[in-house]
Amino acid sequence: MFPDSLQRSIQARDFAPAPNHARLPWYVLRRVSEYIVRNLEEPLTLGALASTAALSVAHFSRCFRNSTGMTPHVYVMHQRLCEAQFLLATSDLRLADIALRTGFSDQSHFTRRFQQRAGLTPSVFRSLYR
Repeated sequence: MFPDSLQRSIQARDFAPAPNHARLPWYVLRRVSEYIVRNLEEPLTLGALASTAALSVAHFSRCFRNSTGMTPHVYVMHQRLCEAQFLLATSDLRLADIALRTGFSDQSHFTRRFQQRAGLTPSVFRSLYR
């Protein structure tokens, strides 16, 4: 009898993991977003972001992705590139200074990431939007 009931329960169950609907409350997401924008120049670690949300790293990562649709790293990179676009269009700062101000390790890293996202180099972007 036991093997029969076990087999029926196995067949009845879908072994796919249950969807994780854990999300960050709006005020926590806002706090984390503001922290990211204020600290773009600094290396933003997952631990620091999780600490800002008062969560463990694993739980924060899961909730952040469920809330925004992107990983914390992708979100940080998006914010850095948005700020870089703004600076390119509105300032006369050198590309190396913009790279450092937006948290990239150097101008080369900045140029590669910018071109991946915008399809243009930063200098071409600047010339088009000025």
